[in-house]
Amino acid sequence: MIDCGSRTPFLALVYPSGTCAVVAVTQLLQAGDHAILFDSVYHGTRTYLSICSDLERINVSFVDLRDHHQLEKHIRDNTKMVWIETPSNPTMKMIDIAAVAAILKKYPDIFLAVDNTFMTPYCQNPLLLGADIAMHSLTKYMNGHTDVLMGAIATSNDTLYEKLQVVQA
Repeated sequence: MIDCGSRTPFLALVYPSGTCAVVAVTQLLQAGDHAILFDSVYHGTRTYLSICSDLERINVSFVDLRDHHQLEKHIRDNTKMVWIETPSNPTMKMIDIAAVAAILKKYPDIFLAVDNTFMTPYCQNPLLLGADIAMHSLTKYMNGHTDVLMGAIATSNDTLYEKLQVVQA
């Protein structure tokens, strides 16, 4: 647990790779749930979520969320997750995390996950901008790119943390 003074503490979990962290977040979804993904997410994330969709485990929509007003047009009754990456890999497209988080506050059953691999918490902290989950592939910038294979998830949401602990076990 990281103490952030007067703010809610961040809870974190580590994984054998960034891809394992992506899979762990995806495991929070139930069969039939819908996820909205930024259309410019990391190829491995896009491929994994597409496979989940092809297997009819979850429904996935890829949306250009650089215009955050597009988000509500794609929310369905069964939408449970919005996944963004900013800047995205490899296109470096940017999304306003705080604007997306503000929209999702109207939808308490939807959580916002942000792949923060490129920015790292030193430059951008999605949890302070309203995201529910910040995911990092520690293999990249935080660890010097390929020195260690590892992923991490941080959250300030106790319920999501407990569910992620179960998935991690």
